[in-house]
Amino acid sequence: MMNSTNQFLLITDLDNTLVGDDLATKRLNQYLVDRREHYVVVYATGRSYNSAKQLKRERELIEPDYWITGVGTEIYFQDCLDFNWANQINTDWQREAIASFVTSRFPQLKLQAKEEQNPWKLSFDLLDSAHEPISQLQAVGKINRGYVECLATARSITLTTSDRPTNGTINQLVNSLQAMKFKAQVIFSSNVDLDILPVKANKGNAVQYIQQKLGMAANRTLVCGDSGNDISMFQQPVCGVIVNNAQLELIEWYQAHADEHHYFAKNAYANGIFEALQKFKLILE
Repeated sequence: MMNSTNQFLLITDLDNTLVGDDLATKRLNQYLVDRREHYVVVYATGRSYNSAKQLKRERELIEPDYWITGVGTEIYFQDCLDFNWANQINTDWQREAIASFVTSRFPQLKLQAKEEQNPWKLSFDLLDSAHEPISQLQAVGKINRGYVECLATARSITLTTSDRPTNGTINQLVNSLQAMKFKAQVIFSSNVDLDILPVKANKGNAVQYIQQKLGMAANRTLVCGDSGNDISMFQQPVCGVIVNNAQLELIEWYQAHADEHHYFAKNAYANGIFEALQKFKLILE
């Protein structure tokens, strides 16, 4: 545990949150560099650790104190995997059995590249009827008709949806995994990306793990995101900002569940993060 009386915990998604507007990213980056001792910075991303580090180098981002990668399945500190976290989420996880079951039963789900997989994550692209990845334009149209948010329970997989997806794939997947009694969690983002994780693994639980490890108060913690796989972060008792360019599934979640700890920014990308630092009085002049 650390002395957090003069520090803030800033946890942000990368793609389309911290990254997306180069000038805004550079501005926030410089602000944090100038006040580095006052912020514990965590990058929370769906990317693999290596992919996230490559993005950091390409965009010249500051080195974070912690990395949450693979949609919350991995936590890294000083380039070392946190095996305590890995052991926590590994309980009842049957990765190979789930992979075999899904790939044999769901041809419309295509495994993503090997680099995007890890021992606690199975990542797929949702294909359309022609077995091509769904385009962003198609995705936006489908999200307008409803989004899917998949949450884990201790015993099985549950599905919460504002409107059933037209192709029924996600419904079928969740029901089939339930029937097979697999203990897993399904996270579906942007009507394209589908991740199957252990029940305890997501960005939100990883945020809570780091927050408790550091002894950081909720009112000194800010989480930032733009898509469905960030929802679990906003379910934690911390301050949260949804950047203005957010995906519709997260906007709909905000409309249904937001409270005084959640803020929908007027600005997009990193400018939205900076705006939220001011809103929640986590800013240092």
